[in-house]
Amino acid sequence: MNRQNTVFPILFFLFPALLFSQQRALKWGDIPESDLKMTVYPGDSTASAVVLQEVGKIVVRANTGAVTFYNSRRIKVLDASAFDQGNLRISYYDSKREDELRDLDVQVTSPDGVKRKIKSDNVFTEKLGPRRSVKKIFIPDLQKGSVIEYRYQKQSDDLLELYNWYFQDEIPVRWSELETVIPEYYDYVILRNIGGPFDLEETSQGMDPDGHNCYTNRWGVANNPALKEEPFIACMEDQYTSIKFQLRTIIIPNKPPQTIISTWKELAKELEDLEHFGLQYKKSGNFENLWAAYSTSLSADDTPDKKIEKARKFVSSNIKWNDSYRITTDDDLDDAFEKKSGSCADINLSVVALLRKAGLKATPLLLSTRSNGQMYPQYPFLTQFNAVLALVQDGDKITIIDATNPYQPLNQLRTEFYHGAAWMVDKSAPEWIDIGAPEASQTWYGKMQLQEDGSMNGTFSIQTSGNVASDWRGSLDTAKASVFLRRKFGTSDMEVKFDSIAFSKTELLDQPLSVKFNCQVTGAASVANDFIYCPSVLDFFISQNPFKAISRSYPVEFETPFKAQYVLDLALPQGYQLEELPQAGRVNLPENAGKMSFNCSKSPSGGVQIILKMNIAKTEFTPEQYGALRQFFEIVVEKMQAQLVLKKI
Repeated sequence: MNRQNTVFPILFFLFPALLFSQQRALKWGDIPESDLKMTVYPGDSTASAVVLQEVGKIVVRANTGAVTFYNSRRIKVLDASAFDQGNLRISYYDSKREDELRDLDVQVTSPDGVKRKIKSDNVFTEKLGPRRSVKKIFIPDLQKGSVIEYRYQKQSDDLLELYNWYFQDEIPVRWSELETVIPEYYDYVILRNIGGPFDLEETSQGMDPDGHNCYTNRWGVANNPALKEEPFIACMEDQYTSIKFQLRTIIIPNKPPQTIISTWKELAKELEDLEHFGLQYKKSGNFENLWAAYSTSLSADDTPDKKIEKARKFVSSNIKWNDSYRITTDDDLDDAFEKKSGSCADINLSVVALLRKAGLKATPLLLSTRSNGQMYPQYPFLTQFNAVLALVQDGDKITIIDATNPYQPLNQLRTEFYHGAAWMVDKSAPEWIDIGAPEASQTWYGKMQLQEDGSMNGTFSIQTSGNVASDWRGSLDTAKASVFLRRKFGTSDMEVKFDSIAFSKTELLDQPLSVKFNCQVTGAASVANDFIYCPSVLDFFISQNPFKAISRSYPVEFETPFKAQYVLDLALPQGYQLEELPQAGRVNLPENAGKMSFNCSKSPSGGVQIILKMNIAKTEFTPEQYGALRQFFEIVVEKMQAQLVLKKI
């Protein structure tokens, strides 16, 4: 999803001098006196640090197919709160043969212009995985006003995807520039994520040192604002101004062209013929033990829906998800079945294999998880995907299965998989399938007695549906009911005791999950002289407004639509009368995107009934809609915190 951004045209008028002052980056170590003396960044007076410049260069060599990435970064530390900028981290690939990272160089210039190199004993290596490491650089004695510079090279032989470049960061970036030098033999799709034109964009043609015709491109962006992570964003990386590269075609003289990105049909055919993808569910020998175990549960009168449900339950019960998102298997499906553990590819391709052999039209679905970043339906390249689901077609009916979570029903997915769409791998008719998240809900109903000392006792029931119910079912498998409820019910400053806890429909995954219990809440209300101040809401799915920032330059992305309802019938203690009821309230978001209503009234029995309802009907809100959404949640929290006032008669 490309964000809509109006920041650059605005900055064009606000900071014209800055906008054009950095069209050419300064050389390593060449720091103007004005930068050394800078105490406040003009583009953002609140910034504690700023990237003065970051310059990257990607060079592809035709003779060797090597890709070299050069990076140089310069940071001004404006405030002591930004001293963490002196703890640098550079991740890279490593292997037994060689490391990707080379020629690391770090220096610091103090405000008086004195330069010092950071020695190797301040550089540490940490292993992140089998082929991933990180260099950690510690800069000692960092001063306010210092300028940090570091540069390095990375060497790769991966022509398929060049190094990504991000023109933006968590702190402001005054100037960011990327140059690429690519032989004419390599044709790349350039994926740009920018809300307006580049401040620098130029192309030239020339020869590389090996005598090959090359194209040189330069892109630059000035005065990019800081992007700080806020709640409810699927992938922060998608919001940064960036440029990425995907190899489309290789055209070597005197050789037939090699098409890397062809068509969706051709990509589907390649996948279906791939040993660790299509052949896993097309060749029975790869899952014969899996089938032998599953087929014993089948009967002649099983409907397609019954076969699908049995396959989902069988696979999710016998292969535990290992938290790995993958699109191909490491070994055969039978190996995952034997180990009782596997990636989402092992699990959901197992579902595809079983249902195809059972006579159903089952196909894999590929997608990019929310945290993995956006997909590009216009470009059929495989590297944009990182996860697999299963899909079954029965006439016009479509069923989507995710067996990585044994607590979710058919047509319900992990929230990470709700990313708008998924691609169906079918060489005869590949297509993109819309995947909309179903509504999640939570309802509270309480019948409580308020006591003179501010405590309450009575009964509560809670009903959940959608992904909330799935999460609850999973948690109940590993926690006692009372411990689980203590984490889910009431606020931290209330002491709650539970008894007579009864869950219902725990095994019926397609039904809401309900729990009913007796409870005693100590300190529910506060007592002061002849008055009792009682909160109108004991428990709700939010306790404070999650949106703190006044404005936001990227969208709000909820995982699912959701609905919440709270009803409390509260009996008052003898000898007390209502002195004050909270005001009723109602608010609607534009375009029916959400609504909230709150009402607090006297009940016929002499008590009080409180009803709070709210729902968010869509999952994405634009930056322009952020203000209304923030105000909406502010009102919800305000009503939640409203108090009943009782006075002693």
